[in-house]
Amino acid sequence: KLIEEKIRFQARVMQEVSEAIIALDFDNNVITWNKGAENIYGIPAASIIGKPMSDYIKMQYLNDTYQLSLEHLTKYGHWSGELYFDRNDGKRIYIHSAVTFLTDEKGNRIGYVGNNRDITDRRKSEEALRISEERYRSVVNAMGEGIIVYDREGVVIASNKSAESILGISEEYRMGKLNFDYKIVAIHEDATSFPPEQYPF
Repeated sequence: KLIEEKIRFQARVMQEVSEAIIALDFDNNVITWNKGAENIYGIPAASIIGKPMSDYIKMQYLNDTYQLSLEHLTKYGHWSGELYFDRNDGKRIYIHSAVTFLTDEKGNRIGYVGNNRDITDRRKSEEALRISEERYRSVVNAMGEGIIVYDREGVVIASNKSAESILGISEEYRMGKLNFDYKIVAIHEDATSFPPEQYPF
């Protein structure tokens, strides 16, 4: 009875988590498909259990291929990575997938089990940040003024193309430098002296 209760408890937990918990046999047929999978993939369990997952979902690997992921799984017993697919409603969904082998009571491998988490919002935020940074760099590089950004230790962490032209040194040379190997003399806009002790770097 305790074993039966434990099994029922594990089944409830699997259904209540937000991640997609999916088990496949070696023919890619779906064995288990929880509510998280229904929500993420938009496919009811009754429609896909017992059928090949690849008939319903075309997964695209971001940093690997299917073959490479399978080779890694076979060699190490686990694989994780990011994928995406286009859902039936037209929305592109990005997921982080962690896959291990499904085993029977004797430890024999009988299929695969994956824990898939929806990371679509995170990917959108990263893409928006990337676009924003590219636009910022384009604006800064288009400026005629030379711009050099230092960290709190006085190390160069960013600069624009005008700085390269004005100073006559490359960005590769500037980046990571604490000081240049020539003296910088600063002045105010009215050409009066700017004492070194007032330098911001």
